[in-house]
Amino acid sequence: MNDTELVILCIVGIYVVLSIATLWIRDRTFSRPPSTEYDRAAPERFQARLLSPDFEALWEHFKTDMPEPLRVPCGDVQELTSSDFEVLNPNEGDPIHVCFYEPADSQTIGDPWPSCEPFFPFANDGCGNKLLVDPKLPDSPVLFHDHETGELETVAPSMTQFMSWKRMPAAD
Repeated sequence: MNDTELVILCIVGIYVVLSIATLWIRDRTFSRPPSTEYDRAAPERFQARLLSPDFEALWEHFKTDMPEPLRVPCGDVQELTSSDFEVLNPNEGDPIHVCFYEPADSQTIGDPWPSCEPFFPFANDGCGNKLLVDPKLPDSPVLFHDHETGELETVAPSMTQFMSWKRMPAAD
């Protein structure tokens, strides 16, 4: 190996080593995983958000007050904290799975899926799909948003009707 090849090999080696070292230091400094205490407190933080709706933040975002049918679940602690259940549509055979209700706050509406910007996601099926309502309507239809296809499907003619339908524990 001649001197030119050795110099080129050293320069490439330095660039590779420096790049890897820089990425390693950056990951160790800025990409720390949350502490276990933070992880353990996540359910309590979610519960606190769920039980403390921030209607002012929603008004700021949607420029309208939340209609009464959307406020009802926020006032019913037992309903709001229930999870992993199916809502039975009396007109159709397919139950609607709800894994959990979404908190009524700015964090919930902070990063909507494309085409979901005008809607409030009030419930989640646990797979990334959401149940949505239009807060600008007095008693909005309930829409199901499939995050994989982007499709919106009406699952209930109104929030009032959806909240009145029978609930059952989710089938395994």
